[in-house]
Amino acid sequence: ITIARDAHGGQGPLVTANGAAAVTIALNLLFGRQTQVLLDNLATTAQSVVTLNTFDLNFVTGNDGLLSGNDGRAALLIQNTVGTTVAPVLVQGNSFTAPISVGVNGFTGGTMDAIRIVDSRLVTASINAFRGVRFAFRTQNVTATSINRAVADSISTLVSAEGLDSLTLNNDT
Repeated sequence: ITIARDAHGGQGPLVTANGAAAVTIALNLLFGRQTQVLLDNLATTAQSVVTLNTFDLNFVTGNDGLLSGNDGRAALLIQNTVGTTVAPVLVQGNSFTAPISVGVNGFTGGTMDAIRIVDSRLVTASINAFRGVRFAFRTQNVTATSINRAVADSISTLVSAEGLDSLTLNNDT
């Protein structure tokens, strides 16, 4: 999948997979302050992969006023995806960058989350990098989700777990 900077006009997800058996989203440069990839209700018999993508959460020229960054939006949203024996989604080797500003209290990061996982089970995230995002991972009602070797700057909060979450964190910085 290749997405140009202005391919979507800055509204709604750039890539959506709903009920798919298996999806691979790899080697893309995705721009904008909207949910860039939405994975919803994926099949649990095969693994979907989001790998080696660059998520740039800066405003796209001409769309600055369209979107609020304070509404819980995330660059990658995984929801209603419940694996039983295989992790339904592997998120690996991606980078997420949001604008960083300098205020009276020092550096402040973006107002968007990088990865949000909702009502899902057995999602695995490994070797992802985060710069300037509000939360690297924001989870709600997830079970047996594994976060491995995530690298976040000192501005980003690594994990915000909301609800009845069961997470495993390994070698994160």
